[in-house]
Amino acid sequence: ELRRVSPLADQVELRSFLAQFLFVGDNVKTRVGELSGGEKSRLSLAKLIYTQPNVLLLDEPTNHLDIPSREALERALQRYEGAILTVSHDRYFLDQLATQIFSFEPNGKIEIFNGNYSEFHEWKERNIILELSKIDGLKKETYSLERTKKHNSPETVPPSKNEKRKIRNRINEAEKTISQIEEKLKQIMSMMNREDVA
Repeated sequence: ELRRVSPLADQVELRSFLAQFLFVGDNVKTRVGELSGGEKSRLSLAKLIYTQPNVLLLDEPTNHLDIPSREALERALQRYEGAILTVSHDRYFLDQLATQIFSFEPNGKIEIFNGNYSEFHEWKERNIILELSKIDGLKKETYSLERTKKHNSPETVPPSKNEKRKIRNRINEAEKTISQIEEKLKQIMSMMNREDVA
């Protein structure tokens, strides 16, 4: 099957390339029709990468792959010299490969961040905290102006412990929700990796 991509390639070269995708020993001779869904995915990716295109467009490439297959895919893609544009919910995969994140925001904007997913996530959290503190600052400023109008004095009101606690609570609730969603996603991905579901 791989020879169809490169009919004149050396047998040793083809076998060593297939080994990167966990096709070793006698299973190199297995008929394509006898391969599992995950093995067919690995073979398709192997064929695609072997042709060395300039750009790879990958939609959830780690779905339906077991852990060894994911690791093999990551290693192959790390050696790939072209550009990769991928959509993925697999944060570990994105941490291993991504150098730039395009985040499609609910407000319709696209945020572009140079770095991997973990760095993007930290940057996003810092921005949320900064935005919350700006909002909190605006509330305090409004409150201060109202007091100035009432009392004709330019005194400012320092942030109260209660207001700080509210912000921390909102952040903690958001982090809990994210953890719950991530756990649910892991369960769904685990279920999708079962052969009977695939």
